[in-house]
Amino acid sequence: MNARIVLIGVAVSGLLFSCGDRPTGTDAGSGGGGGLLSTGGGLATGGGTATGGGTATGGGTATGGGTATGGGTTGTVTTVANAWANLATLNGTAVEIDNAIVVAATTPYVSTSASCTAPALVETFYIQDAAGSAGIAVFKSCHDASNLGTTLPKVGDKVTVTGRLAKFDGSLQISSSTKYSITETITINGTGTVPGTAGALAPAGTPIVATTPSEWFHSATNPHPEFIGNVISFPGAVVTNMKPTGFVSTSQDGGTIPEGFEIAGGVYVDDSVIYHDCIKPLNLDGGTLVLPNGIRGVWDRFQDFYAGSSTSPAPLQPVLVPMTCADIQ
Repeated sequence: MNARIVLIGVAVSGLLFSCGDRPTGTDAGSGGGGGLLSTGGGLATGGGTATGGGTATGGGTATGGGTATGGGTTGTVTTVANAWANLATLNGTAVEIDNAIVVAATTPYVSTSASCTAPALVETFYIQDAAGSAGIAVFKSCHDASNLGTTLPKVGDKVTVTGRLAKFDGSLQISSSTKYSITETITINGTGTVPGTAGALAPAGTPIVATTPSEWFHSATNPHPEFIGNVISFPGAVVTNMKPTGFVSTSQDGGTIPEGFEIAGGVYVDDSVIYHDCIKPLNLDGGTLVLPNGIRGVWDRFQDFYAGSSTSPAPLQPVLVPMTCADIQ
């Protein structure tokens, strides 16, 4: 029998790998979340009240289908696939997704921010339905309190997640929101796998192999949306540009920093998750990153928030997101 493990958090929300968030503004009703960064702070924004179903414990009325488990906020009980299909309705609301499979995860780290809640662990992982689906990111910020300390989800775990569904910098996530009193809970129910047609890391499954990299070209019109949140492998990938001019993150004051690099075929790689631990120590000093075994990562979207506005948002860019150093070795 598998032990039932519950992580409970009340936190500033975030997506991939930060201790905070900022509003997205470019997605109707969206907001809050971490983003493809390893630092940050602030409050979740966006939202709106869903209809039907039952009353959320911390604010707003939840939609649909049941009560969230593990002490979290009541919300729409749905699947990953249905969350994507009904995003216009569910964006910014509390949701519960049951028995999804963790297909990729970052290496948890301890934030040193004084505002964090011990043990201050930060992690992001992607989930898919057990039957296979596009994926959604789940962010556990350094503010999320865990009653189990360092026991966090890993690839191959079967989890139930409750929290706020919203976009950050173009990437769809589930996280906590202090502003909307939506609590994130993560319940580990056991282990599982996804079908071979879905992209995942072992032991959850196997990556999808991109045999024609140009099909994943960054300027293509929404390439392979069905594989968002899936692990994609590019064997034999070669870095062609360490700092492509069209792939930057703009700060609030208008300055820019590179968001990642480009591989042959015109594929943008968002390295913001792995840069500090995996690329910076190489001291490339203007050189080019070598990928001995190609590269793999999660297929997702990036939007340069401060490069646009609510009326004229920056375009969504398809990106590959390596999650750990093993993805580039």
